[in-house]
Amino acid sequence: MVALAENLIRMYGKVPYKDVKIEFTGLRLGEKIKEELFMSEEGLQRTKSKLIFIGRQIDINEDDFPKRLRKLRDSTLENDEVAVVQAMHEIIPIFITPDEFNKKVVAAV
Repeated sequence: MVALAENLIRMYGKVPYKDVKIEFTGLRLGEKIKEELFMSEEGLQRTKSKLIFIGRQIDINEDDFPKRLRKLRDSTLENDEVAVVQAMHEIIPIFITPDEFNKKVVAAV
């Protein structure tokens, strides 16, 4: 992404970082860094076709899931952002908010 920004600046006859500042802001609310059809946790298996894979479903505790889903719904109805994020973490262990991503990944840049 940095190279893309630098090349666009040069294309317009400017010098990156001198004429045009490049600022790293991280993800904004609702943005995703990449789109995944499958997650690594699903352990993709190959098939005879090079274009078809089989993913193993992530284990879900069927007895506990409705309770967690109600907690998410109630937190949403109460407009409690902290509780919503906590509920999302409980339902989807690999869930990460843009702020968490920014602190973890962008801070390392």
